[in-house]
Amino acid sequence: MCDIGYCKHCNEMIMIECPDEATKEEKNQIATKYCKCEKAEYEAKKELEIEKAKQRIQQLFGEEAEKMGFDLIAEEDIHNLMNFVVFLIANKKIKGTTIEINGMTKAKISISSKGKINIERAQAIKYKLEA
Repeated sequence: MCDIGYCKHCNEMIMIECPDEATKEEKNQIATKYCKCEKAEYEAKKELEIEKAKQRIQQLFGEEAEKMGFDLIAEEDIHNLMNFVVFLIANKKIKGTTIEINGMTKAKISISSKGKINIERAQAIKYKLEA
């Protein structure tokens, strides 16, 4: 269904496609995504960066981690914590953090000098043999 929504930043009226049951707030959210004002474009860019960072977390700590030679970190709470850290960084609440997961694995999430969110996994493997 075609309807009208308003950008929540500049209040520009925008024709949008939305479900029949969409609320006024949902219509305005959709309109904001399509608005070309500076604040709306910044918000869209930030949302895209958050999604990319969440995908990187999944790559490094989820099922895809095994392709890189890492063990899967299956605890949903840990993934939720890392996703929340990404949200805090994207919203400029913190600059980064390091999470020690299991004595061997560390997750470092930070902002680069270029403003990109970095996801890093370090895994210490140590062998000691005595003869």
